[in-house]
Amino acid sequence: MANRKTHIFLAGDSTVQSYASDMYPQTGWGQVLCRYFKGYSSVRSYPSVNCPFPQATCYELENLVIDNRAMAGRSTRSFLDEGRLEDIGQAMQPGDFMLMQFGHNDAYFEKKERYVSPDEFPDFLAKYTTVCTKHQATAVLVTPIAMRNCDDNPKGDFTYSFPEYRNAMIQYHTDTKIPLLDLGKATTEYCRSLGSEGCKSIFMWIKPGEYPDGPHKEGKEDNAHLKKKGAIAFAGILAGLIKSYGDDDRLDVLKDHLTDSIEW
Repeated sequence: MANRKTHIFLAGDSTVQSYASDMYPQTGWGQVLCRYFKGYSSVRSYPSVNCPFPQATCYELENLVIDNRAMAGRSTRSFLDEGRLEDIGQAMQPGDFMLMQFGHNDAYFEKKERYVSPDEFPDFLAKYTTVCTKHQATAVLVTPIAMRNCDDNPKGDFTYSFPEYRNAMIQYHTDTKIPLLDLGKATTEYCRSLGSEGCKSIFMWIKPGEYPDGPHKEGKEDNAHLKKKGAIAFAGILAGLIKSYGDDDRLDVLKDHLTDSIEW
């Protein structure tokens, strides 16, 4: 397509997804990633073009489009089975990118439509990278973000979330040389810097009545999903990982589109 802008497609789960305004302050990092790219002051958002999935949202910048097709509750298996990967493939053009963050729901053994064992995980990732190769796009692996899991550990420390899936993704990267951004490691370190109580300000810890007009009016204690503040921070961390990526030149196009200063 003549004059078509480079697209960054996002495939993932609820921690990446774009949310309607009535779900505020819940926000996925994919919803705010555009803040770290040039032209954010004039960004346009609209439903993803020719996409049957209503939550999918495009963020169009001056020279780039971030097309967020992540959806809550999806794993590499269910995202594929529902035709969401095929949908991205139909929209993908040479020179595009696909960032994929999975693992949170793949580990959900109780839901067979989601579950993918750590041993199977690389085989499912390969289905995504194959689509990118077919369309001459660049696949980028993103390890699952940190959860506020400090309360689950005897020493109150933050540990890597879904470590078996993070390790499997890293091994797949080692075997295939597909670019990898270790967002899980970087966000875990960020959570450690905030501490147990400080992290409540970025995750969906909400007091009763704090947001009286939305679905969170009764309050919430959610250690998995992010408030807008947390999504902005995690998106900024991801932008920093893109900027510092040095394995090869495959992400140089994205680096060129990033703002000169990345802060959150």
